[in-house]
Amino acid sequence: MEQESRDDCVPTGSYARIYIKDVPLDVASKLCVVSRTCPIVLCGLLQHECKMSVLHFSIKKHDSYDAPIKAKEEFIFHVGFRQFVARPIFSTYNMNSDKHKVERFLHAGRFSIASIYALVSFPPLPLIVLKGAGGSSAPLAAAVGSLRSIDTDGIILKKIILTGPWKLGQSVVAVVELKSLLVHMKWFLRF
Repeated sequence: MEQESRDDCVPTGSYARIYIKDVPLDVASKLCVVSRTCPIVLCGLLQHECKMSVLHFSIKKHDSYDAPIKAKEEFIFHVGFRQFVARPIFSTYNMNSDKHKVERFLHAGRFSIASIYALVSFPPLPLIVLKGAGGSSAPLAAAVGSLRSIDTDGIILKKIILTGPWKLGQSVVAVVELKSLLVHMKWFLRF
């Protein structure tokens, strides 16, 4: 809808006073106490921001964080005004292709792609990745970056080496007697 045609719209950049009805007394008293020390932020969601998808972030390890950042480790993602816990998969950034090679660790000094399954957000949004220190201490800033894209069709490649006798075809290599190797069988059965 166009803003000119509506009488109940507030112009952009102006201050507004919002009245909320039917708020429980304990919640209202907590909001009053909090509003004296810091501002309260109200926001709305766009049409598709309540749906889930694969988000790809351009991410770089923070200079002050010394510990190694391993893939599939639990982190707190602070994206825009949202905050959630996720286990990212890191991959190299390949500008020429939609195929990215998986990385086991986030390397210092260079950007990588972190892919997670989360609520849809639209780029560009700033990102702060926090690592919980455990106990009651505050989380540490592990990485920073921004939302790059929302893409469920991207391919993240992982190289796996299978051992055993093999046969070479015209375009296919087949590992023969894979069933005899118990380690490989367990790996395939986990999917």
